[in-house]
Amino acid sequence: MGRDRITISSPEDGGTSPADINTPGKSTLITVLRWFLFVLVVSMLVAYFVRHLHEFTFILTIKLRYLIPAAMLKFLGLTIAALRFHLIVTFVSHKIPFLTAFRYFVVGQFLPHGGNVYRAVMLKKSDDISYRKYLSVLLSFKWINLAFTALLGTLIIGVLAPDMCMGKISALWLFASIFLILLSVIPLFRLAGKYLPTNPQTRGPFRVRTIVSRVLESTAVTIKNRPLLLKCFFFIFSNKCISIVTLYLLFRSIGTVCSLPALVIYMVILDLSGVITITPSNIGIREFLLGYLTLSMGITVAQGITVSIMLRMIKFTVQGTLSALLILTDRGKSRGSVDG
Repeated sequence: MGRDRITISSPEDGGTSPADINTPGKSTLITVLRWFLFVLVVSMLVAYFVRHLHEFTFILTIKLRYLIPAAMLKFLGLTIAALRFHLIVTFVSHKIPFLTAFRYFVVGQFLPHGGNVYRAVMLKKSDDISYRKYLSVLLSFKWINLAFTALLGTLIIGVLAPDMCMGKISALWLFASIFLILLSVIPLFRLAGKYLPTNPQTRGPFRVRTIVSRVLESTAVTIKNRPLLLKCFFFIFSNKCISIVTLYLLFRSIGTVCSLPALVIYMVILDLSGVITITPSNIGIREFLLGYLTLSMGITVAQGITVSIMLRMIKFTVQGTLSALLILTDRGKSRGSVDG
C-alpha cells in the first residue's frame, strides 16, 4: 500500500515537486466515515420505502415516454457544461481542443471522487496545464455556477412567488443570501492571494500558502472578467432551463405537475446539495433532502424521492455511456497512431 501524497510542481507553473503532504490516517478516517453514513442513510431510505410501500404504487404507472426526452436533455446539458469548462480552461491557461475538454469533463463527472484528480492529471499530462491552473479552473467553474444559479433562483422566485417557503425558510431570502455570500468571496480571494505569506523556495506550510495564494488570486481575476462572465451566464442560463424542463418531465412521468417556482427551488437545491459531499455522490442524502423539500410544494415525500432517484439513474446512464464511448474512441485513436 502506497502513502497518499499530494504533488505540486515547480514555482514557475504551480505544478510539482513533492509537497510532502501525507495524510493517510485522516483520508482513511473520512472515507470510512462516509461509507458508514452511506450504509446508514441507504438503510433508512430502504426502511422508509418498506414502511410506506403504499405511497410508491405510482411507480407501476411511470410513463416511459417522458424519460427518453429527459435523457436527451441530460446529454445536451452535459455538452453545454463542457463548453463552459472549455471556456474557463482556455481563459485560465491556453486553448485546447473542445473534444479533449469534453472527454475530460464527462469522464470526470462520471467519477464521483476521482473526477477532479483525473482531469487535473490529464490536463497536466496531455496539455501541460499545471495543477495550480486546474485548481483555479475548478474554483472558477464552481463559483460561477453557484453564483448564477443563486441569482437566477432569486430573480425567478422574487418575481413569481416571493412568499414561497421551504418549511419555515423563505426561498427568496435563502437564495439572495447565498448569492450575496458568494459575491463577498471575490474580495476575500484577492486579499488572500495578496497577503498570504509565501516562499516559493520552501516546502511545507509556506509552499502550500504560496500555491493557495496563486490559486485564489488567479480565481479572483477569472471571476471578475466581464466578457467571460457574460458567456458563462448564457451557458448557465441554458443549462438551468434544461434542468427545469428535465425535472418537469420526470414529475410528469409519475403523474404530477409542478409549478415553475417549485421546479426552480428543486433545481437550485440540487446544485447546492453537491457542494458538500457527505456520502459517496451524496446518495441517500439528496433523496431525503429533496423528498422532504417537496412537502412544502404539495408533493409527497415518496414522489420527491422517486424523482431524485430517476434523475440520478438518468445521469449515471448518460454519463457512463458517454464516458465509455469517449475512452474507447481515444484508445482506438492511440492504437491507430502507434500502428501508423
